[in-house]
Amino acid sequence: MQSLTYGTVPADLAIDTPYQMRLMGEDFDLVADVVNEGIDSHLEAVRTEQDGRTIKIMDTASLRCFIRRLAERCDAGNDEAGDLASNILETLDYEWI
Repeated sequence: MQSLTYGTVPADLAIDTPYQMRLMGEDFDLVADVVNEGIDSHLEAVRTEQDGRTIKIMDTASLRCFIRRLAERCDAGNDEAGDLASNILETLDYEWI
């Protein structure tokens, strides 16, 4: 596992296949807020499955932007955003310290 400063988006973060996650509890509202924040050409490839709880982030640029937006919310005091970003990174073999 690669260690990073808390809040840092890994420079070498890349995905070859869509990143899929199932949202639980409050995560749905947080993810909706992140995705709907505004126009950002780097966060254009996020899909929601029919169940409304499973999302797929389709490419590397979108995943980087998604994690960056979560980190920004964490910096503004939203601990849930930081927890979600940290959990995503852990599944990709990164650790915020």
